Amino acid sequence: MPRHTLIRWANGEGVNRDVLHMQQQKTLEYGTRFGEMLEMILDSVTPEDLARASLKDKFISAAVAFDKRQLSYGEATQIHGQADSYQQMAERIFKRALERGEDITLEAVKIRIVERKPEARQYLLPEGNAK
Repeated sequence: MPRHTLIRWANGEGVNRDVLHMQQQKTLEYGTRFGEMLEMILDSVTPEDLARASLKDKFISAAVAFDKRQLSYGEATQIHGQADSYQQMAERIFKRALERGEDITLEAVKIRIVERKPEARQYLLPEGNAK
């Protein structure tokens, strides 16, 4: 598979518009729902609840809810390194290939990326994997 094709897919080019529209609608829907859930959780916490919870638990709960909301909108939850970038690229390409009805596995997509970008091997293929 040509590298330019993989890049186009990752950028949403050559993907059915109806599929992209459905994906955007679901993204907004889930983002709204996670935002509402976050508000409900935060609104339901009483001063007594806060007094009983450890500071660690308070921050973890807020961070998880915030991250889920960010992810549902396709926004970053943190600054990702190279490994996350390659993994996300592979997942996007795989998802779009499946949406087009292609018979391919995530592992096959990763192998194709590594064939074109050998530096991605350490991030995409575990030790001792094929190729």
